[in-house]
Amino acid sequence: MHALTGFLRLLRLYARIDRIKLPVVLLVIAGLLYSTVVSVVDVYGGSPQQEMQYAAAAAPSVVGRVFAGPIDGPSIGAIVLNEGYLFTALAVVFMSTLLVVRHTRQDEETGRGELIGSTVISKHAPLAAALGLAVIANVVFGALAAAILMAGDLDTAGSVYTGAAFALTGITFAALAGVARR
Repeated sequence: MHALTGFLRLLRLYARIDRIKLPVVLLVIAGLLYSTVVSVVDVYGGSPQQEMQYAAAAAPSVVGRVFAGPIDGPSIGAIVLNEGYLFTALAVVFMSTLLVVRHTRQDEETGRGELIGSTVISKHAPLAAALGLAVIANVVFGALAAAILMAGDLDTAGSVYTGAAFALTGITFAALAGVARR
């Protein structure tokens, strides 16, 4: 038996279990990001003068620097990330962590783990399938985030990097949840 025997079957099972919940969560988080982009572009996207006023008002805030870091120049993309990155990243972290926990720890508590374990699967396949589903969900959200940011007329390269940052943040915390499972 290979180390990941049954991985694909479990991945399909986990995707089927979350066929409603996961897309809804992804769309809700994407909707929150979209509303942030639209509102920030609506408020500060009119002129460079407004962007400079935002940067001047946010720069001396110690609390703002601690949670969001310094603003990287007075651009609309920097303002969008300053206003929305932290909360969106936290939502992605919660989604990823709970996804892995739901398909590992909850399976043990409900007895589904014993039922799955009685089939021909390896010891590592349930965790690998949960992590695989988390990686897929985070890559999908990263692509959604990049598309949303580009739809808001933000810089294409910055939008792609931000989408990748969201995806990698979620994958990192999914992996941490997997390590905590062991």
